[in-house]
Amino acid sequence: LMKQALSPQDFLSVTRRKFKEMVRETRPVHCWFSVTEACDLRCKYCGGSFGKPLKDELTTCEVYRVLDNIADAGTETIEFGGGEPTLRDDFLEIVHYASREKNMYVSVNTHAQLLDKKYVEALVSSGVFQVKVSVDGLKGSHDWNRGIGTFEKCIQALRNCVEEGVRSVMITACISQLNYKEAEQMIRLAIDLDVDISMVPFLPAGRGKAWKDLMLTREQVRDWQRSV
Repeated sequence: LMKQALSPQDFLSVTRRKFKEMVRETRPVHCWFSVTEACDLRCKYCGGSFGKPLKDELTTCEVYRVLDNIADAGTETIEFGGGEPTLRDDFLEIVHYASREKNMYVSVNTHAQLLDKKYVEALVSSGVFQVKVSVDGLKGSHDWNRGIGTFEKCIQALRNCVEEGVRSVMITACISQLNYKEAEQMIRLAIDLDVDISMVPFLPAGRGKAWKDLMLTREQVRDWQRSV
């Protein structure tokens, strides 16, 4: 026998029940945590105008309490950024707490200027899962944005991460009129380094507002996306 079709009211009742069940089971899978506004670079693209740390930035214990809250909510992965997170003297302890004590996958978003072999080794020991290194084009484009000599340090940092066994290593590239034609070469660079790569278009915010003319045009977005 064919089942009687649901009435409109029955359909709404079932839909509401399923929605309420879904909401009850909802939890944050991923969290971004800016642990400082301090940064020792003055990148032209910077969307936050980072530089000096806030006067009332969280202490180590306060960060731990926030991480307790995040983990208790069921969060699986946490990404630390800034500013530049590695400028915090307690950053390795923070990574250790999030990973070893709270069992979250830890990602670090960094300009990589401090990621020598010793620091990367300490990150791995602390339980880091992923390191994302900002590389905005090839040497000339990147150094124009972030400072002379920063490109070579980024490349060495990526090599250090691979050699020290970081499980996920990624280049994150901000794409503008300055570097969009370098996209294919950036992908080849990532392949040569045995790392992943992610690209996002430049949006003028913070310090980057002064360079709004570097936003990609519609045609440039098309060319960039076709090239990759």
